Amino acid sequence: MEAKIRLKTWADAQGIKQGKLAELLGITQQTVSEILSGRSSPSLRVAITIEAKTGILAKEWLSEAERKKLESAPTLPPPAPEVA
Repeated sequence: MEAKIRLKTWADAQGIKQGKLAELLGITQQTVSEILSGRSSPSLRVAITIEAKTGILAKEWLSEAERKKLESAPTLPPPAPEVA
């Protein structure tokens, strides 16, 4: 399954609309719309955030060059827990 479809499926299962998903990922609603429609791919930072928040692997979004960059990057610490 394509990563954009997995992200949409994940958001739907959580009852999260595009605006809330954008807030969760720290990006604009327009960017979420572009990612979900396939008009654009997330940046490396956003792909890593998507992985941290949803479990959808960052490398599924990335080009071959970006995958190599990700694989050579140092391990990132886990995200801080969200405060309600």
